[in-house]
Amino acid sequence: MIASLATLVFGIVILAIAGASRHAPAIFANVAIASVFFAGVLKSTMPLRYVLALALGYGILAILRKNVGPEAVDIRFARVLGGYSLAATSLWIIGSPVAGIEPSEGDALFRYLVLLPVSATLGYTLVRTGNGASLKRSYLFWSLTMGSFAMVEAALGEMLLPRPDIARSLVRDGAQRAILASEHPLVLAALLVAATPLAVTLIARPSLRVVAVVVLFGGIFATDSRGAVVVFIVSLALALWSRRGERLSSGKAGALVSFPLVIISIAAVVAWAFSVAPSDTVLSSSDGTEASSQYRVVLYQYLLLSLREMPLGWGLGGLPEHTYIVPSAFGIKDLALTVDSEPALLVFKWGWLGLAFFGALLLWLAGRRRFLEPFGIASLSIVLSGVFLALSSWTGLPVALAMLLGATTASTSRDFDIRAIPARHSTKRVSIGARAK
Repeated sequence: MIASLATLVFGIVILAIAGASRHAPAIFANVAIASVFFAGVLKSTMPLRYVLALALGYGILAILRKNVGPEAVDIRFARVLGGYSLAATSLWIIGSPVAGIEPSEGDALFRYLVLLPVSATLGYTLVRTGNGASLKRSYLFWSLTMGSFAMVEAALGEMLLPRPDIARSLVRDGAQRAILASEHPLVLAALLVAATPLAVTLIARPSLRVVAVVVLFGGIFATDSRGAVVVFIVSLALALWSRRGERLSSGKAGALVSFPLVIISIAAVVAWAFSVAPSDTVLSSSDGTEASSQYRVVLYQYLLLSLREMPLGWGLGGLPEHTYIVPSAFGIKDLALTVDSEPALLVFKWGWLGLAFFGALLLWLAGRRRFLEPFGIASLSIVLSGVFLALSSWTGLPVALAMLLGATTASTSRDFDIRAIPARHSTKRVSIGARAK
């Protein structure tokens, strides 16, 4: 307890000093991304979601201070969100125990009402103030670092950071899955996949670009995630397409994502209409890879059943425990505790509304101005990873996604032009999108 408090106090002091620095944008971008990659370890030493909300809120205010960063942009709503995050987090820490909010619902409420909005606002603010490159460099630096160590961890066959509480669950078919300090191997894989378009578009020298992509792929492969490898290929293809300067019409860009979504949606509705309760389902395989595939099939069967039984979902707390039980070769599986799909998680919480939200997010990212933009491809990569990973059930991963979505919104806004931002030390303040004279 004393060590945790000391770490927290030390962190507050460092952030206070960083806030006064002219390098505040780069510092807070690195703090946010590093926290995401180290979330698995940090969660065991501190209430990470509260610390992140406070740090990111303070970071927004520090970046927008008059003596920090480009002074051409005044984003009033970002100032409000930064202050809101500090106040809301402080009140939440004090008031939630008194209000008697259930931990599962309280965590979800804080995530949706405070942590994710402030994360998106930080990404938006960094890009709008001309510091989007700092966010890209920070994300790429930590991704390449973690990708390199992930390969080392997998090659050694043992964890570089001792984590006895989860060590046994990281072995699949006798092989060690890389996790490092992240929350789960699949989380690490999703974070590395999102760095692929940044590596392709940010690194100018071809040889270094190839090395970076190979390192990222090696790190993803070390997590033993087949789904992440598929998303990596899609992300790499889009990034290479973007680098060639290809631009699609709005209709063609949307069709690449919307057409498959329409087909999948029709198939889902038909399957839902004729679905029956999979009461006799058993996960019979003792092979880790095959059992994982069997489990996902069963999960989506129960997803359809949930849509029939609870069209508007089970509520903010998600699927209640012991609702859907599946026998397996490894013991009884309670789907409420093992949901590893974002569409399934959203359906269990909000029913058809949750499924519609996931589809709408994909369609939004398919827009012409976002489909081939680095931040947009990075965001799409993580969202696609939601097919095999419950994105919002973790602490660090949704923060990364929210930051990338905020950055995507800023960088593709029609009234934003990076060339319109005056020099870093200009004393003249202009409105968003206005050109400096």
